Amino acid sequence: MRGVCRWVLGGVVILTAVPAAGQAPPAPRLVRILLEEYRFIPERVTLRAGETVRLELVNTGTVPHQFRSEIFRGIDVFIRTAGFDVRSERVEVIVIRPRAAAVVEFTRRTPGEYAFWCSERIDGIPHRELGMEGRFVVVP
Repeated sequence: MRGVCRWVLGGVVILTAVPAAGQAPPAPRLVRILLEEYRFIPERVTLRAGETVRLELVNTGTVPHQFRSEIFRGIDVFIRTAGFDVRSERVEVIVIRPRAAAVVEFTRRTPGEYAFWCSERIDGIPHRELGMEGRFVVVP
């Protein structure tokens, strides 16, 4: 069954896009986003359509953050862990504990702008409302 995946695994999550059969995936481009209270560094990331990206999400803050992005919608991903693999049609949220990281590999083929934000709350206020949001810009 395909569905939404939410994973927190010892502070490290690995999501990998499934390449087409018989094709070797290109070497991924490394992109690192730092998650702090209450911002992303950088807030804007430019990618090329069709390039494979290895996205490292590093929580340098002292509270958990939830990374959400429209860029993962409609992408088939493999979530690999030490004990099992899970295939999902999309990823809704990645929870990253303080001083931990997550690694996401994906290929976005459609140009456009895709928001990302933190949906964690503090005192009932979403981190997004405190300024924790950004954009992926995918160019042709």
